[in-house]
Amino acid sequence: MLPPPQRGVSDRLRLFLLLAVCAVIAWLRWAKLDELLWGDPVHWLHETSRVAAGELPYRDYSFQYPPFTAFFFGWMFRIFGATFQTASVLVNFWSFAVVLLCFALTRYLVPPTLRFASCFLLVAVGATSLTNFNLFSYRIYTPALETGAAGAMLSLLGMLRILRRYGSKGANAAMIAAGSAIALLSKPEFALATLCGLALFAFLNGEGWWNLKLMTVSILPAALLYAWLASAVGRQSLMDGISGYGLATFSCPWWPTGIGVFGVASAFGEGLFLCALLSFPWRRDFETALGAIYRKVRILAIPGLLIFLAYVALRNVEAITSSRTLLAKARLILPSFVWTVPVLLPVMWTSIAAFLFLLREAKRKRAGRTAELLLILVVPVSMSARTWFGSTQGVIPDISAACYPFLLILGPYFLWSFLSSASPRVPAVPIVAAIAIGYGLLRIVGGAALLADSGYRRLETAAGAVRISDYLPAIEIYRYVAEHTSPSDYVLDMPYGGGINFAAQRPNPIFDTMLFNMEIPERYQQRDLSAIAMHPPKLIVAPDSPRFGTNYSFGIEGNRACVCPRLVWVPDRPSYDPNYVYPLVDYIASHYRPVLRIGGKVILEPLH
Repeated sequence: MLPPPQRGVSDRLRLFLLLAVCAVIAWLRWAKLDELLWGDPVHWLHETSRVAAGELPYRDYSFQYPPFTAFFFGWMFRIFGATFQTASVLVNFWSFAVVLLCFALTRYLVPPTLRFASCFLLVAVGATSLTNFNLFSYRIYTPALETGAAGAMLSLLGMLRILRRYGSKGANAAMIAAGSAIALLSKPEFALATLCGLALFAFLNGEGWWNLKLMTVSILPAALLYAWLASAVGRQSLMDGISGYGLATFSCPWWPTGIGVFGVASAFGEGLFLCALLSFPWRRDFETALGAIYRKVRILAIPGLLIFLAYVALRNVEAITSSRTLLAKARLILPSFVWTVPVLLPVMWTSIAAFLFLLREAKRKRAGRTAELLLILVVPVSMSARTWFGSTQGVIPDISAACYPFLLILGPYFLWSFLSSASPRVPAVPIVAAIAIGYGLLRIVGGAALLADSGYRRLETAAGAVRISDYLPAIEIYRYVAEHTSPSDYVLDMPYGGGINFAAQRPNPIFDTMLFNMEIPERYQQRDLSAIAMHPPKLIVAPDSPRFGTNYSFGIEGNRACVCPRLVWVPDRPSYDPNYVYPLVDYIASHYRPVLRIGGKVILEPLH
């Protein structure tokens, strides 16, 4: 077991250096928006700003997550203004919170000399992530990922401190209660992880009546808010929203498919080969210390590598068989080796295997290192089921974005734990630190375009200044909307937009904020048809394409629907209807006309 957490001078210096790195990245990413006319950032900015305007999620507009971020960002926007600057402050607040909590959590996992490297890895990946778990920028598909991670980590730290009898029990209980409330209200994955963590903690801690009181104060605040929301917006509307309007149940990524099992075998094969490769110079020490276990690792390493390479080849058949140059092929194949998902898949499945092993051990030993690791592992393991064998975005194993921060600090822990198990002669800490920092630097170099200013131009808006990469045609569209509407005029920026609404501070008349990658129930579609007739938008901004760029699909168009209980190689049930047209789209086509076409977008105005 690692010694109790210490806060010496060296630890403070590491923390200072880590925060300095975070501050530089936050400054480089400040108020940068990759696209004003489309995508995740403008979508959630617009959604949360509707709360600042007095609207309620689930009742007045669609919101596919629990309510914490809608209310937190919405109320902050109401107090400080719904501006890009305010949003940057809020995003950075939660980003710094996640990093600080991760640093605290690493005290329970790795030696002091590895804490900076582990957290630097998290910061580097988070700062350069293209869509999933992002830090220090708007480029995250929902800030609920950051708030949920912070809440789960705060709760987890309180539990670990109690198990080690470290600090005040009352203060630790307050950490658990506050963190649990935030996590339960942020995202369904974090809610599940929190409930699993509380139940496991009660089992491990063994103080029946005290644990019951702790669970009550941890769950009650969220339960009361959900009860109030159900009465305010309607129970069915609340349930529809939290379940993603059907998105949560249409697929079953926990059900094995042929290609999914192949991907899992590839992850284990990759992990076994890396362990054998890194331990090879000290193989005699490992054989002496681990015996038959290490011999199996060495025996399975080459077959594991072959399985991994075969899986990579299967995923890149088009690139491999194309007539492209060797360099062009390498560029297309490289992400299958170095992007976040292939790097973290072995960590995720190692976490699952370790959790199951330790859970069996906990039946006879509930204290010490076993209990601590079980508590830490239960969070990512319980959240990982939604991507075991596929996801709404693909048919191959994936990593849930909610798991990213936990797996990024568990990866260095697992590697250090393995390398340090053989002999003090093995330089486990330098090896792991070099890998973590090296990969982090590689990510920063690869994501330099996100940190540089060259690809962004400043745009002044009613919501303040913002730097955007789609300056053309965004500036022309923004100026047209600002000049031809007043603050009280309705504007519809569709589909999966909202950037023009947020930047120009114009209200949106309809309920469905997506109209893309979501099969929202019919009753909401009819509601939007009535809403647009009652409050016709003065202008509509949409893609200049069939059906104005809308689609009727859960996730990316393809075969993603659940095939359980059938056994298939790949899912074969469609998750979309290519012929479906929203009633709203038909209405717009017959009641609006184009007035400006620019950069693949069209601006429409009423016929009369």
